[in-house]
Amino acid sequence: MSANQKKRRTHSLGELVPKALGDAFAAQGFAGTEVIQRWREIAGPELAARSRPIKLAWPKQPKDTSAPRLPATLMVQVESAFALELQMQTPVLLERINRYFGWACVATLRIKQGPVSERRAAPRRDPVLSPSTEKRIVAAAEGFEDARLADALVRLGKAVAGSGRR
Repeated sequence: MSANQKKRRTHSLGELVPKALGDAFAAQGFAGTEVIQRWREIAGPELAARSRPIKLAWPKQPKDTSAPRLPATLMVQVESAFALELQMQTPVLLERINRYFGWACVATLRIKQGPVSERRAAPRRDPVLSPSTEKRIVAAAEGFEDARLADALVRLGKAVAGSGRR
């Protein structure tokens, strides 16, 4: 090998991202918006209904770029009555966050109590169906022994019929 040729080695994505994003990476916080956008998936519907992430704070990183990235602190706002429950579920939530991103990006969780406004979905309205269509759907589900399965099939049939799809 000549002196001009460099010896190449494979780098992991975790080694390349901090170098590529530099100051912007540190200022914005890795996956900061991803945590907010995917909070319901990560935390689960019960936790997400009563809490929301508000900030992902990264510690100051050493100048040595070969050193591993230090994990962040996630600030979560939670309804006052639910704060103790969130505190008890912190280890589970941290594991879910880190599993979602594939590396230990969050080490601690800080809880801030306060109101959590969640956009509530508009209540679903049952579609208006003709009596003949409704009878046909109910008749199709009558052959099942399991009443819960028959009820679920009726609801599905009404939803499909009311959506206008064939």
